[in-house]
Amino acid sequence: LFFEFVFFMAHVYRDVGLVLDKVMFGKIGIKDAVFGPGGPQSPRAAYGLASKVLAHQRGVRAALELLKDADIGSRGVASAMIYDLVVNRRLHGGGALKRLIQQNQQSVEDVYRLAESCATISNERFANVRRYVRVNLTRIPTDRSERFLRKAVQKLPQSEALDLLKDPHVAGLFSFPSSWSSGLATLKEVLEGDLILQDKSSCLAAICSGAKPGDVVVDACAAPGSKTAHLLQCLGGKGKLIACERNPRRAAVLARRLRLLCGIEPAEKVDELCLALESGTPPASAAEFWAGDVRVHIVVGDFLAQSPQSQLFHDADVIVVDPSCSGTGLPSHAASSVSAPSQVRLRKLADFQAKILSHALQFPKARTVCYSTCSMLEPENEGVVQRCLNSFWDVVQPLPSWDNGPTLPTKDVPIWASRLIRCNPEVHLCRGFFLARLDRCGNIDAGAICPVVTRKRSAVVAVGDGTDRMSTNVGIAMRRIQMNSAKKRRR
Repeated sequence: LFFEFVFFMAHVYRDVGLVLDKVMFGKIGIKDAVFGPGGPQSPRAAYGLASKVLAHQRGVRAALELLKDADIGSRGVASAMIYDLVVNRRLHGGGALKRLIQQNQQSVEDVYRLAESCATISNERFANVRRYVRVNLTRIPTDRSERFLRKAVQKLPQSEALDLLKDPHVAGLFSFPSSWSSGLATLKEVLEGDLILQDKSSCLAAICSGAKPGDVVVDACAAPGSKTAHLLQCLGGKGKLIACERNPRRAAVLARRLRLLCGIEPAEKVDELCLALESGTPPASAAEFWAGDVRVHIVVGDFLAQSPQSQLFHDADVIVVDPSCSGTGLPSHAASSVSAPSQVRLRKLADFQAKILSHALQFPKARTVCYSTCSMLEPENEGVVQRCLNSFWDVVQPLPSWDNGPTLPTKDVPIWASRLIRCNPEVHLCRGFFLARLDRCGNIDAGAICPVVTRKRSAVVAVGDGTDRMSTNVGIAMRRIQMNSAKKRRR
């Protein structure tokens, strides 16, 4: 068994090294590295360890500098082994690289800890972020949720000094000090799906969407699945959920996550779908499952390629859009040595985000579109909403009791800015996050098609028949007249 474990860990190091070579030194996202083409053989194990290494990039990179004159082969593998040695006090596998790291162990540990101490200073804004646990209310009644959670954590050594806070905004959500993270992850209730490790910011999309029993809900960027499962919970056993994921391997993770948390069935069909996705043969059409009386469709494809007029999407009531972003609201971003995204990358991200939000606004019967990111940068947040907002839609306040704190931008603040949700790690004790809820204005004709934002940010092109174009132009003209009138009154 010992040799089998060592052999397994050698494979994990190789898998994690493959991911880290792409993320730390190839500048692509961790999800694309893990679940994209040429990804690791054991994506779940690789994702877990790679995430931890990336959260301590400063220390790992500093230790790597000590070994730069030696032939270490893959820097990603060396990074994983350095982290395992310094943090977990172990080093598995064998070979020349292991011997090299062990020979320089004291120097590696000293340099790593010095660099990490500097990272801690720059990461102070995340110092008080708590670890959140959501009780799965599809299984555990709300009135028993706290009792269930307290009983579950009694097994942990920290339970004698229990510091448990009930969240005021999200039902069934509780938080612990961040030092509880590793212990909570080992709980049987977490592994079985009764408890879900999910940051508060990630929970806001579902509750702010206003999804209710009987709705048709679309999750445009669904994987890995905790947010999708939360949306399914909001449907209360009635309605339809459509989950889109363009990456086949991530779609397999999504399907397994929904089976664990929501019990989608038939289970055999879920297994068949996952095997097909992992072998690179996604289904030609949406895979259909059931969670109680809720019909669940998993669409393996790009949300941008889905027609708003198609039979599957035509009746969508609520659309949740949580696209790829810079991740500047995540503790791992602040702890890493990665600087703020370049203007070129930020512009590309914002263009993509505006494109996907604009597409969501085209669905003819949608009453609400929720747009969110884990970024704290204005071009990805207010800037994207500003580009896509038109006379058909308005920004509304989804949580009247929410207080953004001192986070409002001070320059060119639009009138709807106070209705946005912003999570500040120092104020809200969770990850940085942004959310805008857009509701359709008045009784708009279900056949009307809203303006589409093109790549040029200043251009808004209306598509549809002449009536749609005329109504859009009139709306824009009226808004300009109102703004000019307001300026004259102020003068």
